[in-house]
Amino acid sequence: MNDLGDIQWIFAKTNNISDLQTLKAKVIEALKTADGKPIEELEKLFKPNSAFSKKILKWMGGKEISSEIFLQWLDKLENFEKIFEIVD
Repeated sequence: MNDLGDIQWIFAKTNNISDLQTLKAKVIEALKTADGKPIEELEKLFKPNSAFSKKILKWMGGKEISSEIFLQWLDKLENFEKIFEIVD
């Protein structure tokens, strides 16, 4: 994995998911607990010095990374579109 485009999730268009805005809302919701905090599995990906967090930080072009910062970044449609796509 050298570029963000090397990993991409593609979803088939369904009655429940017909546009990227809806998919984004569902993905963000799935990555958060009921109180709005990142789920435990996401937290684990952002342990200090993890390979995943280093790679995401490089893609995001930031200076610090955490699961919360990642969710804020992912919540912007232009960033979400870098990873997720809907096909007919």
